Amino acid sequence: MSEGRLKSMEVLHINHSSIVVESPSGVRVLVDPWLVTPAFGAWIPDPHTTATLGRGLLKPSSFDAIAISHAHDDHLDDFFIQHNRDNKPILVPDIRSRGLSRRLEKFSGTNIVLIGESGVSFGDLKVQALGNTSFTSDDALLVFSDSSDVVIHANDNWRVYDENIIAKLKTAISNAELGTVSFLVQFGIADAFPWFYPNISDELCNELIVKRFAEYELNISKNLASLGLEMCYTYANQSRYDESMSRSNPSIKAIREQFLEKNASKFFQLSPATKISSGFGLVKPSSLDDKDESFFEHLLANLNKHAVTYVENKIGNEYPFVFKISGADELLFDLSFSMVVFSASARVWSEILIGKQTIESITIGGSGYIYKPESWNISDLHKALTSWGYFAQSRLTVDGWSWLC
Repeated sequence: MSEGRLKSMEVLHINHSSIVVESPSGVRVLVDPWLVTPAFGAWIPDPHTTATLGRGLLKPSSFDAIAISHAHDDHLDDFFIQHNRDNKPILVPDIRSRGLSRRLEKFSGTNIVLIGESGVSFGDLKVQALGNTSFTSDDALLVFSDSSDVVIHANDNWRVYDENIIAKLKTAISNAELGTVSFLVQFGIADAFPWFYPNISDELCNELIVKRFAEYELNISKNLASLGLEMCYTYANQSRYDESMSRSNPSIKAIREQFLEKNASKFFQLSPATKISSGFGLVKPSSLDDKDESFFEHLLANLNKHAVTYVENKIGNEYPFVFKISGADELLFDLSFSMVVFSASARVWSEILIGKQTIESITIGGSGYIYKPESWNISDLHKALTSWGYFAQSRLTVDGWSWLC
């Protein structure tokens, strides 16, 4: 930290590859938000961000701009941006990405700012987009810098960089005086191969996963060496498949965590609410209270409260009910349970929380399970919940998650 400087640049990890970069003067840019909306149909954030961080991002004053590196679902939560952009600038790489352009067309009238190698400045914070065209023309590395510090948001760019991109990154790094460089990069399998290929045996599946992680380690290590860096922060690997496939070998997540543990001196895994403070490294949350409830659980619990209030006003409280995420605890829901339980996967509840589905996806569509005492006739409850479901869908579509918070 330079002499006389009171504060350094900070990075707050939200979840997955979503971060908030804050300059010494307090300029805050939210990067690649993905909070709840299922990605690619069946990806769920794992872990979700904390309830405290999620609620905070719904406040208009929580950030000054949004930056999007590319159009993949797990880097661009359309529902969140639609309801929380407040016409603040959305920074996007000046690259030929038709996918990103089409996604942003949904937000007509939005303040879109194209950024390239020369960058744009917000107060004391400069933001650049460096295209890694040797890999793809649809993605870019985002570089945040001030007079002393540099944060490289490499997101999905983990393959070996060519001389061109290395030179550009070195230039960005050299422009910082006395500062530290924080390099953030994906470390995790970002597709269904080989886990969801049934014709691949469990043994071969395990070998392929281990091999893929070794490739990550080799490529990222080469990039670090080329940039003169010794370590990096890993992220963009905090997701899981909502659909399951039975295999006898350890999960992708388990293998990844074992690998990262063995290489902890080079790869520092980020988790929600963790901060990177230039000159000080990784700063864990001072309290673990935020991790007791995720933002997703918070939204679902509040959705449940709204439903209960609505139904009680319609038909009374004769049939108490609760919304649950499906899991092992369903074994407890037997015929003696004195409550109706609507159980569905995280993906189904996520789609209800963004107004894509209503409770009828469970009560009619069979996208979940309903547990009730055998003697109860809950047809009136179903009717009331159907009416509530369309009311909730309308409120979420108009007001977003602010309605629930």
